[in-house]
Amino acid sequence: MSKIEDIFLKFYSLPFKRPFAMLDTEINHKKGFLVLVKTDEGIKVGDCSPLKGFSSESFYDAQLQLLSIIKYVKQQIGSDLSDTIESISNTFKLFPSVEFALQSLLIEASLFQTRKKSIQSNALINCPLSEVNSQLQKHYADGYKIFKIKLGRSNFNDEIRFWEEYNTDVYEDAKFIFDANRVWTYDELNSFARVIENKQLLYFEDPLSSLNELCKLLKEQIIPIALDESLPSILAKGCTEFEYAVVKPTLLNNYERVIEQLLVMNKKVVLSSAFESFQGIRKLCLLHSKFNLDTHIGIDTYKSYSWDYEDFSSYIEYGVINVGKLLEYEIKSEHLCVVDLLSPQK
Repeated sequence: MSKIEDIFLKFYSLPFKRPFAMLDTEINHKKGFLVLVKTDEGIKVGDCSPLKGFSSESFYDAQLQLLSIIKYVKQQIGSDLSDTIESISNTFKLFPSVEFALQSLLIEASLFQTRKKSIQSNALINCPLSEVNSQLQKHYADGYKIFKIKLGRSNFNDEIRFWEEYNTDVYEDAKFIFDANRVWTYDELNSFARVIENKQLLYFEDPLSSLNELCKLLKEQIIPIALDESLPSILAKGCTEFEYAVVKPTLLNNYERVIEQLLVMNKKVVLSSAFESFQGIRKLCLLHSKFNLDTHIGIDTYKSYSWDYEDFSSYIEYGVINVGKLLEYEIKSEHLCVVDLLSPQK
């Protein structure tokens, strides 16, 4: 048991190294909250940070719900943390980012005898075509073996021409993921797939804009596909002919139940970040360990920030995350504070 002694909310705003285009919105920082619970076993922390344009809730929605939950928890001082979170889940219809923050308060308790001591991280290549080669060389030299290439940022014909000529064989034992963010048609994907069929392909991630075409593609089982944002809709359509599922817990309600269902279906689950802070990414890695997943993890978004409260790079070496070292991390009492935003901010 872990008895609650107090609860605090800390606002943060982390600046990006350069502005990001999220759908039709450009953002230059990521706002969120750390939920800090002081218990008789130490301080527990959860990260709540909706991603504008992708989360079902806004920052304002999440903040209002967190403020209500803070009041609720303060009435439960002395109660068991696990029981209180279960009660909150039954009382509130939690937003995904809030659910992730609360459930991740409990995750360390399940990892005392974790089998997963290290996790392979993929390198994210999200840059103009002119910079792809230098980025690949740098990350490969750093020890990365899985590369996630963002596509759909340039002219389609230019991208095909580039990858048709590019020699990936120089990256021994490497695998490539191509993420088109649902911008291609069925015919465009087939054209691209023919170009890179010998390019050490691991899978295409959410390549098609049409769900019906995606279902058709899955049933053909010719091209390896991973589902990301399309996962809930595809499962609702009854399409199960996919091998990989990319799960972003901070964007998905009942994420642990979803992971369990996917594993029962013998799917490979890849956890992925949605620009969380160090605390959120740390909890994603521990969640990967909790389920003893045998896949890589996508947490390279931490490199997007100019600074964070903790430097995640000290926990990763040669593209491999040190889970044991992450477990040793402790929140200090000086991190505790009252709500920085005294009134809800839209």
